[in-house]
Amino acid sequence: MINQMEPDSVFNSEFRVSDRDTDQNLHVNNVVYVQWMQEIAIEHSSSRGGTEAIASIGCIWVVFSHRIDYLAPAHSGDVIEASTWVERYLRVKAFRQYRFLRQSDGILLARGETVWVLVDSETGRPRSIPPKSRRCSFRRMTDSLQIPKFQVSGAIGFGDSYRGETWGVTWEGGMRKWDVKFEMFKR
Repeated sequence: MINQMEPDSVFNSEFRVSDRDTDQNLHVNNVVYVQWMQEIAIEHSSSRGGTEAIASIGCIWVVFSHRIDYLAPAHSGDVIEASTWVERYLRVKAFRQYRFLRQSDGILLARGETVWVLVDSETGRPRSIPPKSRRCSFRRMTDSLQIPKFQVSGAIGFGDSYRGETWGVTWEGGMRKWDVKFEMFKR
């Protein structure tokens, strides 16, 4: 994985792409990603006691919005590594992130976000998320990142000639290679 997170920070699951998941273009249909997002969110919440905690106060989660960036195609037979975590909370909203990688080559296929709203199941009105529910072992993914050792792919300096130039940094961990770009600015 890209980082070494505590086991309760991020929830991981796998999906095997079937022929039914593909469309006329022979890649995973966009709607399938939305289904996977919902499935993994429910699995995550249930595994951490979040579903029970919300039901015990007479509430349910409803989707406010989905956003998905489709970055590469997946095909029948591919095994997809799906990850999800709650990035942050506002009064009545939980912002859940998703990442989908092809297992065979580690390619990031899609990333997304769902904004969930806590709703009173009797009135249908939004309710504030209780602190107890926020603590159902959800933590931001970035809170538990460990900083890897980087290999710099280019000379770095701090003179005028470097201002505004983009330089690449590569981290190789496990079977995957991650590229990060940053810019150098004169102080």
